[in-house]
Amino acid sequence: MFSSPLFELVLESITEGLIVADQSGKFVLFNAAAEQILGAGPTTGAPVEWATTYPTYLPDSDSLCPAEELPLVRALSGETVRDMHLRIRRPDGSVRDLSCNAHPLVDHQSDKKGGVVIFRDISDEVSIHQKLEETVTALRISNKDLEQFASVAAHDLQEPLRSVSNYLQLFLEAVPTTDETALRYVERISAALKRMQALINALLNYARIESRARPFQPVDCAVVVANCLENLRSSIKDKDAQVTVGELPVVLGDESQIGQLFENLISNAIKFSHEQPVISISAEIKGRLCEFRVRDNGIGIQPRFHERIFLIFQRLHAVGKYDGTGIGLSICKRIVARHGGDIQVESDNDRGSTFIFSLKCAEDSIQ
Repeated sequence: MFSSPLFELVLESITEGLIVADQSGKFVLFNAAAEQILGAGPTTGAPVEWATTYPTYLPDSDSLCPAEELPLVRALSGETVRDMHLRIRRPDGSVRDLSCNAHPLVDHQSDKKGGVVIFRDISDEVSIHQKLEETVTALRISNKDLEQFASVAAHDLQEPLRSVSNYLQLFLEAVPTTDETALRYVERISAALKRMQALINALLNYARIESRARPFQPVDCAVVVANCLENLRSSIKDKDAQVTVGELPVVLGDESQIGQLFENLISNAIKFSHEQPVISISAEIKGRLCEFRVRDNGIGIQPRFHERIFLIFQRLHAVGKYDGTGIGLSICKRIVARHGGDIQVESDNDRGSTFIFSLKCAEDSIQ
């Protein structure tokens, strides 16, 4: 039955392990891949007898898998097994994880003729999955620590800042208005206090992206951007900015965070300009994603800084030249990452910037 040279060639080219037994429980076929994965060929002629000398474990415990639960034995009883996870200990002592599928062999008269099990080594996949779970757990702990630190910073640092501010006001009342040096010092201290307060609030906002996140739901980006422009109305008026908004889709996400994302990008476009700001906001649906572009005619960003600008507290300009904490784009990146996307910039010196990011479309937006 299995003597054809072509069949033998095909059989040995299969990378999955393949074992066949007849209805009496005797091995009929045991390919080379099976021997390689298991570390040895059959030492007995029957699956049940073989299992007693070949330890097979359930993956979530150290318990031996009962012989009657082995995929091939179940197939011989007429049962189909799909994607069963087993852990084996090979003769050399090494442990491997397997994914097994088994099927009964039935002829045209529905008579049982045997069973077949096909399996593959998923040890690397299991290891990667475990490492990924460990990384996710570590990130959750890190996020919790970050939020705790930010909360402590917000509470414990703001109180002394208020005290310094109050004493500074008392000092200002006691200093003669003719003492220009003292007044200049007070002004500098006051500016430093305001910057520290802004940094604390920005850090707290960054930490709360995960901890105070809301469940995803359909978000109309046209409404979100309209609200952002209303919030920024004073800045837009002061700079006489021109903002054009194309047709924007409905996405799946956290409405508050998406609003913060757009507001940060629009605010930056207004701020980092040396002439009348011209800003355009557009979107294009690409499959199940909506690609957004926020384009401006601002001062631009040299290509060597395109990655750095998304790092927390990274500034490309001296403090005082432009307002801000250096955390706005970090918040944008974290928001987009939480929504399963990425954000990048296309820009160069004095040629404006285009920030590009993708969000998942709501079902109604997918054409």
